[in-house]
Amino acid sequence: MAILSRFIAVFLTGFFLANLAFAQTILIVEVERDGKITQRVNYSESDLRDIGLHQVTTANAYIDGVKTFEGPLLRDLASRLGVLDSRIAYMIAENDYTVEIPMTEIIKYDVILAIFAEGVDFSPRDKGPIWVIYPMSAHKELQEPKYNGRLIWQLDRIVFK
Repeated sequence: MAILSRFIAVFLTGFFLANLAFAQTILIVEVERDGKITQRVNYSESDLRDIGLHQVTTANAYIDGVKTFEGPLLRDLASRLGVLDSRIAYMIAENDYTVEIPMTEIIKYDVILAIFAEGVDFSPRDKGPIWVIYPMSAHKELQEPKYNGRLIWQLDRIVFK
């Protein structure tokens, strides 16, 4: 009986830890109104998947050739939070590097929060866990250098203002 109890305890502990790792926060999204944070939501990879995955096949200055990226549309995330009326989204990487993306671009283009490239998760060494990707190959105007500067990787926080 003791062996069975120990097996069950080890199994349940492993199951709990595996689910906890899967539910780990990889993105914090904040909404700022009148200089105050009015909303803060933590997202796990599973939460981002639940928004709906969208594919963007594109080239950019940081990859060789064309790759297929997959993740939720940034405008779908903004819509769920009710912030499509915001002016700007501040994208902040793990190292505090920050870029500003106008909401007009988020609404107009299929900008995604890529969590996969060619079907494989991003590791922190490979620009992960989240890389903001624009559909550059599909829109000539997005091939200007300023848009490469908005392809922030190791994204871990967004602030909508």
